[in-house]
Amino acid sequence: IPPSFIPPPTFEGISCVYILQIGNKDDGWRYYVGETDSLSRRLQQHRAKGEEWKSMYAVAIQIKDGKSSARNIESLVVQQMSKRGFVMQSVSDGMTIRSKGKIEKSNCKMR
Repeated sequence: IPPSFIPPPTFEGISCVYILQIGNKDDGWRYYVGETDSLSRRLQQHRAKGEEWKSMYAVAIQIKDGKSSARNIESLVVQQMSKRGFVMQSVSDGMTIRSKGKIEKSNCKMR
């Protein structure tokens, strides 16, 4: 989803996981992973954080199994991106994985 574009209506009212690319090529990219049931509202909130956020790019996938699954996938994506050397804006949602009623800690670190 390019900067200032509105996501398609099919992303409203359904859980999704999204990745934001923030920054620029010269200063380096940072990434933010989130989950929401209203992608257009959430992107508006992020874009309101300032100029750097207004020019962000986003990708999103719908999660048919609901919010709980979306949160688990969000955590896994944060962990895997961090492990692979992506510079993460935040890793707080990657600190725990919720699986079958249990919470597991991860080794996810912000760079």
